[in-house]
Amino acid sequence: MAHVEKYTAGAAGHMLNHYARTPVKERGNENIKPELTALNWNAAAEDQPLNPGEFMRRRLKSVRVQNRKDVNVLCDWVVTMPSSLPDTYCHAFFEETYNFLRDRYGVRNVVSAYVHMDEVSPHMHFAFLPVTADQRRGGEKLCAKEVLTRAELQRFHTELQKALESTFGREVEILNEATKEGNKSVSELKKATAIEEMKKRLAEDAKNVKSSHILSNKLKVAKKGFGKNRHEEVTVDGQVHKDLVANSEAAFKLRNQALQWEQNYNIASRAADRFSAALAAEQENGEKLARKLRQTTSDLQSTKEQLEAIKADIEAVLDELPPPIQKFVGKKLDARMEATSQLMDAKDCIRQYFHTQIKKEFEFKDLQRIPLAYYDYGDEYEEYGLQVYADLKNLRIDRKLDGQLLDRWQFSSLKEMTEKCLRRLDWDKLTNVYENQTLEQMYTADHGGVRGYMQQWEQQPRRNRGMELSL
Repeated sequence: MAHVEKYTAGAAGHMLNHYARTPVKERGNENIKPELTALNWNAAAEDQPLNPGEFMRRRLKSVRVQNRKDVNVLCDWVVTMPSSLPDTYCHAFFEETYNFLRDRYGVRNVVSAYVHMDEVSPHMHFAFLPVTADQRRGGEKLCAKEVLTRAELQRFHTELQKALESTFGREVEILNEATKEGNKSVSELKKATAIEEMKKRLAEDAKNVKSSHILSNKLKVAKKGFGKNRHEEVTVDGQVHKDLVANSEAAFKLRNQALQWEQNYNIASRAADRFSAALAAEQENGEKLARKLRQTTSDLQSTKEQLEAIKADIEAVLDELPPPIQKFVGKKLDARMEATSQLMDAKDCIRQYFHTQIKKEFEFKDLQRIPLAYYDYGDEYEEYGLQVYADLKNLRIDRKLDGQLLDRWQFSSLKEMTEKCLRRLDWDKLTNVYENQTLEQMYTADHGGVRGYMQQWEQQPRRNRGMELSL
């Protein structure tokens, strides 16, 4: 079965911690089994690799959001795996459910899709931002009321069940007595589910009572039949009968516990296989990186030795030259060393920027075309790209809009370029086109400190920003 909840910004942080099982001082859900938490996994990890909170912050800045505390910024479909579905379908069930939800609400709006295996029943929390097209003003806006309409809630369960049954070629019970009338709140859903379970238990109890009554009547009858057919039957007293019933109930409970342990063992085994494969892949990647690091270190050491030898040869030659020439060549060498030092400093700044903000390593293949940022915006029919390049040879930074030069920041020296821009590279500033300022003006303008700058930044209209680079 499935149900949906909506959360304001104040409650969203708590829910993100719940999804990821972030350690907290006190947890309200007593049904969580900590020993099984390691089996939880995020079905949206590949589509949305960023931290969920950071992703929400970035995505919400790119759409129109009402400035009210009661605005629902996060929605959560909770889909529980049907008990009638075999355990072997567990992983595939949640993967197909995630694909259905991702395609329905848009991959750009997916926050996370954690599958919880450490509670009573395996279930998925599909968290997403209710973003929809703004028909009146254009662009996109945040509006849970327009995304999760009454019609959407009424047809959701039926369409999800049809999609899963089409995939698996068998019945998948998403629609039941608790969900057939559309979406309900958590409390209503739990109440309906509890009533359904109670009806099942009452039916089972009635069946057991009937069987016990028949057995009891049979055991209590001492004589039956007439004439030649008359015979005696063994009578069992009431206490023995109670003991037999108690033992039967105990055996039934033990059977259920054994089935539960078997289910947990199968789940843990599958998880162990996945972890083993992931660990082997990580070890292989680690070994590759270690080999690359050893080779790079060896190359650097060899290069250093060659440079030391060249330096010694140059100094020997200089000693044989007349003093005026020595002075002239010395100045040239000092200038060359200074230029080399400035280039290394500039490269270090760019590497640090890529490491901290882009989360990638960068190799300098072309000093005249170093991609610093890429920003895309537009609608589903047409997209535009803003690319920012650094040119360390010609001492400039260019911003191009769809290949056409938007603005250029020219420097007089590499040292000036490093101090004014490269040492303070910032993704938001590089891709900001809303303030009608050149890149140089943005980096040199006085925004009244961090607080003033952030307040001004939040008031600007935002569009969708990507983290991809045209490398």
